[in-house]
Amino acid sequence: MADQEIETAVTRALEDAPPRNFRETVDLAINLRDIDLDEPSNRIDEDVVLPAGTGQETSIVVFAAGETALRAEEVADDVLSGDDLADLADDQDRAKDLADGTDFFLAEQAMMQDIASQLGIVLGPRNKMPDPVEPDDD
Repeated sequence: MADQEIETAVTRALEDAPPRNFRETVDLAINLRDIDLDEPSNRIDEDVVLPAGTGQETSIVVFAAGETALRAEEVADDVLSGDDLADLADDQDRAKDLADGTDFFLAEQAMMQDIASQLGIVLGPRNKMPDPVEPDDD
C-alpha cells in the first residue's frame, strides 16, 4: 500500500466520522502477512518522526565524551560522561529516576558495552537502552 493511499484512507475516515466533544487521536494498526518475524532479518525497528510532534516535551540524555559530548550539549537535555556512568551504576535509585524521567538515550558506540554492563539492568526492562551514535553524527 502506497503512502498516498494510507494518507487518503486516514483523511477519509476522519472526514466521515461524526463530530466529537473531545480532541480525537488516530491509531494506525498495520497487519503483516507472510512475514516470519521470528527471523531476525525480518524484524522491524523503526523510529517515526511525527510531522507535528507528540505535543509533549521530549527529554534526551546522551552518554558521550570529548567532541561528541560538546556537540551533544547543544541539543540534549543532559550529557553524561564515563565518570557519570560509574556514579549511576553505584546509585541504582538515581539511575532509575533518570530512566523514568528520560524519553530517549543516545550513546557513543565506545560506551555502549559499559552502559549495557552497568545500567542494562535498569534501562533494559524499561526499553530505554541507548541508540548508538556515530562520531560524525549530528
